[in-house]
Amino acid sequence: MLEFKWDDAKAAANFRKYGVTFEQAVHAFRDSFNEI
Repeated sequence: MLEFKWDDAKAAANFRKYGVTFEQAVHAFRDSFNEI
């Protein structure tokens, strides 16, 4: 199982730049149909 850690400032910058929250990105990585 993957473990994710992040800080609030980087999460906010990521949302401003890409329009995606870290919480949303975690779901993409945990999707059983995703191939990394």
